[in-house]
Amino acid sequence: MQNNLRFLKDVLYRLKHSFGQKIRLHNQINNGIDYTTGKKTTTLQEYDINRAIVLPTNLDRNFYYTMVSANFKYGGEIVEGATQIVIDAKDLPSGIEISVDNWYVTIDGLRYQLKQIEKYNSGIAWYLQCTAVENAQLDRIIRIHVESWVNNSQEATT
Repeated sequence: MQNNLRFLKDVLYRLKHSFGQKIRLHNQINNGIDYTTGKKTTTLQEYDINRAIVLPTNLDRNFYYTMVSANFKYGGEIVEGATQIVIDAKDLPSGIEISVDNWYVTIDGLRYQLKQIEKYNSGIAWYLQCTAVENAQLDRIIRIHVESWVNNSQEATT
């Protein structure tokens, strides 16, 4: 059992460093509605993953039908924008639980909705099946770092 776990960790490490791609994992948390203004408050948690294993994407949904002979017919279906992602659990904070409900992934500015999630071998890795969301407007997140505005020699006054 220990050898299998070590083998899986080695394979995951090699795949990450050979085919790793930067992705961003998002979790939308609905905090509620302000009844005086009617505004819905949503908090967005982001997790940057520098080396996730992104498997190839099928780009369109088609049914391919070919007739080689009268006795042998075959075909196949491809799902639009489907991709699979493997994330090393060490790349995420401990105790995190990914679910289909409020989570999504962005890769190269494209949004992917989670369809199925599996946790492998005692939490060694996450396997995500995703579907591309066409014409999805990504959330605008403005990051402001206060330390860039204030230096240590300045004093705060009231």
